[in-house]
Amino acid sequence: MSVVLPEIYLVRYGETARTFSGQHTGRRDIPLAERGECDAQAFRVRLKDMSFAKVLAIQLQRAWRTGEIAGFGEHAQANPDLMEWDYGAYEGQRAVDIRAERPGASRESSHG
Repeated sequence: MSVVLPEIYLVRYGETARTFSGQHTGRRDIPLAERGECDAQAFRVRLKDMSFAKVLAIQLQRAWRTGEIAGFGEHAQANPDLMEWDYGAYEGQRAVDIRAERPGASRESSHG
């Protein structure tokens, strides 16, 4: 007996202004950049003939806008378990600036 496994697609939201600047973007609710909207449109073309049993998204405008443009926003359900990383005081800062301020800092370390 063969079992048919579900297919899972992961679509990350499009680019924001911080994508280009290298700033950490966690839970700050910032919009898509123009290129992010274009990327979402490309997903729309790629996914146009597909249907989905479930669409989950984080509750940030960049994710919802990506879904709207890509054509599956009306089916999206908010899921808090998918929420972005909380960068705390490092939100909006670039990694190079954080390392300059705290030479021992790494992505894996916690600064509480």
